[in-house]
Amino acid sequence: YLSLSGFLFSLLFIVHNLASIAITNSPFMTLLVLAYCFGLYAVNLFVNRSTSERIKVLNRPTYYLALALPSILLLTIPYNQRGYAALELLAAAAFYMLIARQSQIRAANYIAAALTNLAIYLWLPVASEFTGLYQLYVIPAAITVLIFAQLHRHDLKPKVLTSIRMAASGAILAVSTYELLLNKDPSLLDFLMILILSLGGIACGIALRVKPFIYIGIAFLMINVSGQIVLQFQREGGVVRAIILIVVGMVVLATMIFFNIHRERILKNYRSFQMKWE
Repeated sequence: YLSLSGFLFSLLFIVHNLASIAITNSPFMTLLVLAYCFGLYAVNLFVNRSTSERIKVLNRPTYYLALALPSILLLTIPYNQRGYAALELLAAAAFYMLIARQSQIRAANYIAAALTNLAIYLWLPVASEFTGLYQLYVIPAAITVLIFAQLHRHDLKPKVLTSIRMAASGAILAVSTYELLLNKDPSLLDFLMILILSLGGIACGIALRVKPFIYIGIAFLMINVSGQIVLQFQREGGVVRAIILIVVGMVVLATMIFFNIHRERILKNYRSFQMKWE
């Protein structure tokens, strides 16, 4: 343990002294730590597959240090350079996802999800200034909650699972609805975003057979469509919104007709896909 840890810190200080690169807030140092962790895990995989008993001493140190050393990234990541920081956090998340897949460690999935969300939230202020969509702050965390609720659906009580799904999906649509209906000057992008999110929630509910997604999606779709019909004559671009509403209604109607006509074939293909996926 001491030898492998000391080698990394020695490497960092050698690079710092020879190349005059700062140890903290440095993209290069972050990449160096990530590369070392990937190397440790590669050595661990090699040791596990080796038949030699002499190198088995490296099994536990390489494994546990590969899990623990990425915590140093929190010191080396350049948070003032959001682009580099987000990419390096995503790389660290990919590393933990690899470990979770290979070793079946549930905690590694949680760490990967936390690092992914941290990377997204570092980049979100730029995206929010560009798009003006503040629901972007809610969507990553809500989707993460929905994913883990889906993964642990067999461990949770049905009422708890339903509550989590309704709360997370409702939070996404509630923020979008607030921006659309209560904003003094909502943009067309806000209007399209809430329609896409509502229809996407309904589609996911149908595909995954999750009723809360369908209920929440239909409820917010009706609220937003009704609100736009009431307010369309008080705002500019009312004709454009009316046309979009008509198109959305026609698409929904055509989809329902198509599904009813080809119901058996679609369900047969869905069951076949589900069996192959499992």
